[in-house]
Amino acid sequence: MPFTFNGIGTTYYGKRDIYPDSSFVTTEWLVFVYLPLFPIRSLRVLPTGQSTHIVVYNSQGYLTHPVPLCWPQVRNAYAVAGVIIAIIFGLFWIMSFANS
Repeated sequence: MPFTFNGIGTTYYGKRDIYPDSSFVTTEWLVFVYLPLFPIRSLRVLPTGQSTHIVVYNSQGYLTHPVPLCWPQVRNAYAVAGVIIAIIFGLFWIMSFANS
């Protein structure tokens, strides 16, 4: 199962090929500041309904089955991360001209 601490670790991104039983394909990523760096694997996951909700912690149980790496999810995750990084750099660039 993925684990992230302060934005560093692994997490699931994406939801594709949803079946009638509510299972779907997702990709587990190595993340830094919650941005995907490297895809680890893709899985078909089925939420079990077992979850934990504590004041600042939320967890959902899943049954998982490995599937081949889902390249459309990888492409989409990199595209979204690229837009976020471009916006951040654009804001820093604008701020640098405002301070000149």
